[in-house]
Parts: sequence; C-alpha cells; structure tokens
Amino acid sequence: MRPVYQASTGTGHAVCPSRCRIKPYWIKSGAAGAAGPASAPPLGLGRPARRTPGRVTYELINEGKSSLRPGHAIRYRVSVPLPCSGRQLNALGQRLAEAEPSDADVTLFAQVLDVYQAVLDRVEERLAELGFQATTRVKTTGTLVDKLRRDCTLKLKSIHDLAGARIVIDGTRHDQDVARDRIVDAFAACSKPPIVKDRRQAPSHGYRAVHVIVFPEDIPVEIQIRTVPQDRWAQAAESLGDSWGRGLRYGEGPDEPNSVAGSPFAPSLTRAQVVEKWTQVSDLIARMEQLDLDISDVQKLTRSGVVVEAGVLADLQRRLDESRVAGQAVVAELGYGHVWSQTVSEEQP
Repeated sequence: MRPVYQASTGTGHAVCPSRCRIKPYWIKSGAAGAAGPASAPPLGLGRPARRTPGRVTYELINEGKSSLRPGHAIRYRVSVPLPCSGRQLNALGQRLAEAEPSDADVTLFAQVLDVYQAVLDRVEERLAELGFQATTRVKTTGTLVDKLRRDCTLKLKSIHDLAGARIVIDGTRHDQDVARDRIVDAFAACSKPPIVKDRRQAPSHGYRAVHVIVFPEDIPVEIQIRTVPQDRWAQAAESLGDSWGRGLRYGEGPDEPNSVAGSPFAPSLTRAQVVEKWTQVSDLIARMEQLDLDISDVQKLTRSGVVVEAGVLADLQRRLDESRVAGQAVVAELGYGHVWSQTVSEEQP
C-alpha cells in the first residue's frame, strides 16, 4: 500500500515487505521532493538510516515492533532534515549578518524555515493534544538578520527561538508551573531533553514568562508560557518596540529617548520615562502574582485543617491591595490607565 503523507513531516503507512525476516525497527531514507517525499519509502531493515542533508528519514513507530510479520501494516514517522549541515547553517548565518543576502542564501534560508515550520506544526499539534491552544510563528529573514547583527557571537544553529509557540494561561503562577511540567514531560523523549528558562526569576528588561525549549527532530522550538497579565504587559511592550525601535527588546532603550512620548501617554513624559515606568508595572504585576499565589496557598492550608498564624491572610491581602493601588498610580502617571484595567483583573483575591 502506498504511504500517505501529511505535509513535509508527519506519519504514513506502508506494508511490511515479503522478505521481512528480522525486526524492521527503521525504514531506510529516501530522496526528498520539492513538496515532500518523492515516492513511497524504499522499505528496508536493520540499523536506523543515517540522517543526511536533503534526505527523508522514515522512522518506524509501530507498537509491538518485534511481532511484525510480512504483510503487516507499518506505521512510520516522516522526518525531513535541514537542507544543510550545522556548519553550513552557521556559515549561512554569518553571511546573512555581514552583508546583504544573496539570492542563493535567501533561497537556502527559506528552505531552512520550511523545515522549522514543519516541525513547529507538529509541536502545535502535540500542544493541542495536551489541551493548550498555541499561537506560532517562525522568524522572518529581517528579524533574524537584525538579531544576528546585534550579537556577532551568535550562531544560527544555536538560536532557539527561530521557531516559537506561545501559550497564555488563564490562571495563577501555579497553573503556569503545571503547564510547564506537562510540556516538559510531553517532549522528554526527544533526542535532547527540554530546557526550561524561568524569566519570572530572571526577567529580561521587564519581560516575564516561562520558556521551554524542546527538540523534536533535533530542531529547537521555543514554547513561551505566559499568564494573562504577563502576556498583556509583553504585548504592550512589543508595541512600544515597534514604534520606538527594536532596541527596546534588547535593553538598549528607545530611539530618541528624550523625545516626547506622545499619545496616549501623559504630555510631559519622554519615551525613556515611559519605558522606565512600564518596567515598574512589570515588577508590580510580578509582586501581585506572587501574593495571589501565597494567598491561595494559605487558603488551601486552612481548608485542609492546618492552623495558620492569625493575621497572615489579612496581611497578604493588604499587601496585594497596596500593590494594586501602586500599579494604578504608575499607569495614571503614564496616562495609560485602560491597559492596567485590562492587564490586572480587579476580581483577583
């Protein structure tokens, strides 16, 4: 039976060859066509097929592989590797950073992005199976070139956010941690273990989130996990970067920092002052989320019968209310109050 493919990577089916006498744990690689595999995979036996640039690998994924016999259906996963080696990929990144890219380099990079996109699609599907609705994107050539030129030590192969997914958790930091652990477990069987970067503990210029980098097909995909307040703060900060220069995302400050910020901000504020105050808002959001988590923990202890020292819960609530008032004061200075009401719900405990 001829295999059925799903996009560039995916799963398919074939029939175990009639001369199958040993465990067919892998299926040999076949040539890749412009829109995926050119033909049915040449069925073979023995060691895993070596992954080489531009070759398609068919990995057998049947359960109970040892019991396969001639004529049995074979399920396999189709993997389309990068069109160049890691060294060639880094050389491509260096050329993109140093000069205007040639047509050949643009074409090669487009082929690289196609592979990243195919892997990202599979990550999105796996996240959906876990119950997470993700937004995804692959970096554009312009965004990548900008990043490479800002840091000449960066290697293209080592950039982990070339393909990215974002999940927004409508819940507490505890819910964010639960999502992180489930995602780490889901991708633990990849060739490399997931890497967790907790930007809540080490914020980047006010940005807070949890990042999990996973490696399906040996391709890094960065999964951002944000709470609703973290996401709304980040979205507003990204909008400022779009208007006042991408250097904001790298801690370089806005273009023309002493210029008047303009609408919708208070008339007296400069761009630099707006960025400083918006970073303060991030700190206040982090404090409120931690206090919200602490209140929830104390309430759970109380419900379970644990005796909590008198006044602890009231003190936490007082500090939460003070943080909320402080946040309202900062955004009032900005003339940006509507963002605060959208970012931090007044219904939180």
